[in-house]
Amino acid sequence: MNVLSRLTKDFLNNFTNLNFSSNLGSYGDIVFTVSRDNVLTPEGIDLTISSKIEEHDNLGEAPYTEFIHRNLRSISLNIKLVYTLTNISDALLKLEKICENGEYYPLILGNKPLSKHGFILIDFKQGIKSTNSNGELEVVNCSLTLKEYIPKLDRLLLPTTNNLTTENKENTRNNNNNNRTNQKNTKKNKKVLKKKSKTNVYSKTKDEKKWLRGLVEDDLRGY
Repeated sequence: MNVLSRLTKDFLNNFTNLNFSSNLGSYGDIVFTVSRDNVLTPEGIDLTISSKIEEHDNLGEAPYTEFIHRNLRSISLNIKLVYTLTNISDALLKLEKICENGEYYPLILGNKPLSKHGFILIDFKQGIKSTNSNGELEVVNCSLTLKEYIPKLDRLLLPTTNNLTTENKENTRNNNNNNRTNQKNTKKNKKVLKKKSKTNVYSKTKDEKKWLRGLVEDDLRGY
């Protein structure tokens, strides 16, 4: 028995029942499968769930804690690819495409997604453990790091003028009429004040009268 056959047998010993094909889960078009002649499944999965908090100083006392939000979930998993049990080149090509194209998919294990959102593959490492005499891959250890991915929400579009209800249109029309009336009244009041101010400016000399009238006009202009 050669080294690869022994490695294959040892790897299969990790699985208790190989008499039937079992789909353990999936990530995109990568299906985790365990059978006697086809094994593509994670060796171990680490799921990290955490939250963001802030500590605030409290004079003379222990700081108090404030919850800010939950953090994005992260997953680390390892997959061993063995030439006699799976198509190594095909599996690596799929993982490279997912990582470099920024694709995200649900990560499903045991028919249950690990989050209501998908996961994006942010890091993908290949550890080549064995090749044949032609340089073809025989055993590759893959290390994957995935991050929960929540797409950016589209902005809510404000309703256009054409979509306003009849009540809104009537309110808008009334507001415009009120604004025009207020502007007319303001102009009228300014004219009256300006007219009265000229008649109420008293001074003994002509120069002082001219100077006082100028101050009143400046006030009416907003200076």
